[in-house]
Amino acid sequence: MKLRRPAYTVLFADPDSTPAVGEVAWNPSYLTTDTTVLKTLIAGSPGSLGEVWLIPNNAKVPKSTQWNVGVRHAFGSVVASVAYAGVRGYDQLVFNWANIKWNNFGTDSSSCCDFSRSPFHGFSNILYATNSGKTWYDAIQVQVSRPYRKTGKWGWGADLAYTNATRSVSGVDFPGDQFAFPGVNVILKHPVNDEKSHVTMDWILDMPYAYGVQFSGLINLGSGPRQDVSGRFDPKNYQPGAFMLPQSNFLIFPGAWGYRNVDLRLRKDFPTFSGGSVGVTADLFNAFNYQNYGCTYGGTSPNCVVSDPRRLQIGAEYNF
Repeated sequence: MKLRRPAYTVLFADPDSTPAVGEVAWNPSYLTTDTTVLKTLIAGSPGSLGEVWLIPNNAKVPKSTQWNVGVRHAFGSVVASVAYAGVRGYDQLVFNWANIKWNNFGTDSSSCCDFSRSPFHGFSNILYATNSGKTWYDAIQVQVSRPYRKTGKWGWGADLAYTNATRSVSGVDFPGDQFAFPGVNVILKHPVNDEKSHVTMDWILDMPYAYGVQFSGLINLGSGPRQDVSGRFDPKNYQPGAFMLPQSNFLIFPGAWGYRNVDLRLRKDFPTFSGGSVGVTADLFNAFNYQNYGCTYGGTSPNCVVSDPRRLQIGAEYNF
């Protein structure tokens, strides 16, 4: 693949700081549209010789095989189902480095790789594409549902869904990666750090003796994804999927959840007038103000909260 307009990447250090390895000191003169000012910068930067990307003429279109099987049965007004879902993905297009050699993955080598510039006309890197990426997905899904139904002044409905899933990839580190560094031959089949278990519950309930208010809610519980400790560029300390986010309690399931969220709603519909109707709602998001953590960045301590704090939202709607 020939690039008619080559692209260059330069990593700048923060202003007034000492550049780290691979970074370039910032200079305000770079804020210009005059390309002659930037030529010296590009010429002295790593990777400035450009790259060659090779895509085979017979490259395949990625594909997948998907199937599911299950049973569903009605127990009066309640419907229950159990299903298995499977997906196998093939021929994912990934790029490999021809000029980088991986050094003994899994050892305490101080140098992960041998880097060499391509001998072909002085290019920095030679990348070639292969249809080598593969994915596996298996899940068990259980659902119990009671559709909303009103009898007299009372009405209610509820749903409960549970999913237990695993996913693996080979040829790439993570699903959707386009680059297999340095090549697919050193990235064997391995599980992805996805959340394994997830529970979703929702309900809606009429309360005729509470001024006709309707009460509903949504509960989401997750086991939380596993996190890698360090990375494969640090073989001595690398522990794939070795760290779990803090596990917390919820009702009768102690210490089982890395993610918790409860949303509640109250709704009051007022009598019809002038051919229309008015409904007033009060939504309380993250009602218990749970803090769900993430962003470990290869460590064993969560560095950020990935959920919004508790908040109240008042709304109204007019139907005509």
